[in-house]
Amino acid sequence: MDFIKKYDWELERKRREDIDYLRKQPNKNEVALKLAKPIILDRNKLDNNVNSVFSPLSFHVLLGMLAASSGADPTGDPILAFLKSKSVDELNSVCSLLVNYVLLDDSLTGGPILSSANGIWQSAPSSPDTKALLEAVYKGQFRQADFINKAQEVAREVNEWVENETKGLVRNILPPGAVGRSTKLIVANALYFNGVWTKPFGSSATTKREFFLSSGGSVMADFMTGRCDQYISEYDGFKVFAFFTETAMIGIDVSPCTSISLML
Repeated sequence: MDFIKKYDWELERKRREDIDYLRKQPNKNEVALKLAKPIILDRNKLDNNVNSVFSPLSFHVLLGMLAASSGADPTGDPILAFLKSKSVDELNSVCSLLVNYVLLDDSLTGGPILSSANGIWQSAPSSPDTKALLEAVYKGQFRQADFINKAQEVAREVNEWVENETKGLVRNILPPGAVGRSTKLIVANALYFNGVWTKPFGSSATTKREFFLSSGGSVMADFMTGRCDQYISEYDGFKVFAFFTETAMIGIDVSPCTSISLML
């Protein structure tokens, strides 16, 4: 009875309405895959054996920040058209729900540790209203940067920010020379995820086997096996595998053609 009295049923009703609203939005993965494909293909040209992890919702939020900070025209802005949004206000509403419900750390309630941070470094100044919008809606930050005179300092600042937000796992995301006098804008997202599988694979059932690469070669890799149900589906050019973590489900799309994994 005490639980019933203390529980905020109005807040729960609002949460359910928000989640239902999100489910009715255009497919976010479809939009993100259009953006992911050229990025991954370009990276694979440099190293065909590299694997990549891509967060569709993080990119959706980043593009939302870009549209919000640029004062996008609701009738013809290409970002709105690409994200299938009718207006900046609608896009802000969707991204706010993504940030507050999907990309939210759930570790205090026994769920996975999730840290998502967004930032914009731009040469042109931004209005106080835009800065407040980015902080309130996107939990992001705006920093005016002097790319002409302090390009290397800006690159170092971005690298330190990403390293801090990812608990030290991602370092030097901007290599030397990536930022220069001609740089006008840097839009960055740092995503850290650490969760425990609901049904982990046993270490004794993990064995070394030959794994065939899309380049035609092969390597010896650890193969995990288990008797629990797995959710796998195969489509033209890629396979989909979903696995559950404590109080959360993470989807992984594995494409042998592009070596890309999608999460969240």
